[in-house]
Amino acid sequence: MKRFLNPPLVISLAALFFALAGTGVAAKYLITSRDIKDGTIQKIDLSKSAIRSLSSSGPVGPQGETGPQGTTGATGTPGLTGATGATGATGASGAAGPNTAAGLVTIKSETVLSDGEGYYGAVVECDAGQKVTGGGWEATDFSIPVESLPETASSWSTFVYVFDEGVEVTVFAVCIA
Repeated sequence: MKRFLNPPLVISLAALFFALAGTGVAAKYLITSRDIKDGTIQKIDLSKSAIRSLSSSGPVGPQGETGPQGTTGATGTPGLTGATGATGATGASGAAGPNTAAGLVTIKSETVLSDGEGYYGAVVECDAGQKVTGGGWEATDFSIPVESLPETASSWSTFVYVFDEGVEVTVFAVCIA
């Protein structure tokens, strides 16, 4: 049977003991308050006796004399807005205005009938003195729009691709006086 305690084992155990004990000794005697950053020690890091000694206070002394009056402070921020005042008297009635947009806006349209697959469309003109503000199209069967946009300041242009004959394509323009 081999010997349990041999010299290498004894030396390594001694080295381990001194290494572990040495850090504790270093922490106790070599770390000072100058080495600790402000605000890093928490209450949980302190012993109960340290907490008691920090929280206990001495007896309250007598009240001191009243000091001299200080200088006037800076103006404070404005207060909240006050309540809404009473409603004023009703003013005189204004002149009557137009009661509808009738006569100002008109819709112009033009319908084209397809005679087979292809491109169909039209340019719709507003009346003299009117401007185009919008436009569009509709078809009686499946079709694909190619373009729908103002042709000039007073006309709207729309072209669609139609897949069959007998499809009605209606182009319209919204005009304003």
